[in-house]
Amino acid sequence: MIILLLGYFVTSYGLFPMIPWALRQVRRHIGDIANLFAKSLPLLLLFSAFLFVNAEIWQVASEIPLVFFACVAAFLFSISVLFMTLGLRHSLDDLNTFGSWAEVGTLCVGTPAQVLELPLDPQVPTPRGLERREQFNLGLLLLTSQMIQVALVASMVAIFYVIFGLLTVGEETILQWTTLTEETFDPILDLTFLGHPMVLTESLLVVSGFIASFSGLQFAVSLVTDSTYRDEFTSDLRTELRQMLAVRCRVGPSPD
Repeated sequence: MIILLLGYFVTSYGLFPMIPWALRQVRRHIGDIANLFAKSLPLLLLFSAFLFVNAEIWQVASEIPLVFFACVAAFLFSISVLFMTLGLRHSLDDLNTFGSWAEVGTLCVGTPAQVLELPLDPQVPTPRGLERREQFNLGLLLLTSQMIQVALVASMVAIFYVIFGLLTVGEETILQWTTLTEETFDPILDLTFLGHPMVLTESLLVVSGFIASFSGLQFAVSLVTDSTYRDEFTSDLRTELRQMLAVRCRVGPSPD
């Protein structure tokens, strides 16, 4: 019974076709990662730089079990998903709203619907309301794209601080900031670069992971609350969805 319900859910909401679409989104965002990096990282670093050089977070990182760290990271990611989910309803309403039939016609350019005649009604178009399944599918598309962006931003922040920590936080500093001693200090990697010793430790990875998780949460909140962020990082997908809804409006406008 459970397998049948799962199969119905997967096929009804088109989850299998969404997998290659999600992979294309990942590839597109990775291809545009320089733009994402340049526009999102400065503000996130302004928020997190002071946290990285705080001894307390290093003490927490040196003592917290890895399974607890994974739970904290998953908890913060879940909050990010919750924030983005709460903002979807307003976003979907905006996507399905058009200022004029001329705007609908412009959005339909390049689609089979462009050959259809536009209504002569001068009033604002009133598209059919989205059914629950349609809302779910469109919301899932937006949410998946935003989750990919949040994951990429968090990964970039983590990589940045791992590299930054390798260059700036040495063994003596770690011993001062944590409860580790020379006997218990056990780096994952110990190397020399340009005559300067560098150590990769579990504490550095955990601290970078903490900061990346908080940065991902901040980025997710900005996507929901800041229209500038939303327009900057989701404009391509929103344009695609608006075009699809414009075709839907032009083919079958509401009789009202």
